[in-house]
This record gives sequence, structure tokens and C-alpha cells, in this order.
Amino acid sequence: MLSYLMTWVLLPMLAVWGAFGVGVLLLGLRARWLTPPRLLARWTPAYAR
Repeated sequence: MLSYLMTWVLLPMLAVWGAFGVGVLLLGLRARWLTPPRLLARWTPAYAR
């Protein structure tokens, strides 16, 4: 029962969360690459620089 649950519930959930994380990461990297340094400096808090 548990293996059935893991196969059909946890694995798809893991795949969805993984894809979501990768998408957010790529979006953030692309936004950082395309943003001019001045805007980035204004938007980014001091601790993140």
C-alpha cells in the first residue's frame, strides 16, 4: 500500500516541485542577466549583494 502511494503520489509531486524550482531558478537567473546593474543594485537588498 505504501509503495503504491509513493509511486503514484510522491514521485509526481516531487517531479512537479523539481520542475517548479528549476523554472523559478532559471527565471531568476535570466532576470538577473537581463537587468541593468543600476536597477539590480536598487532592487537588491544590501545583504544579497
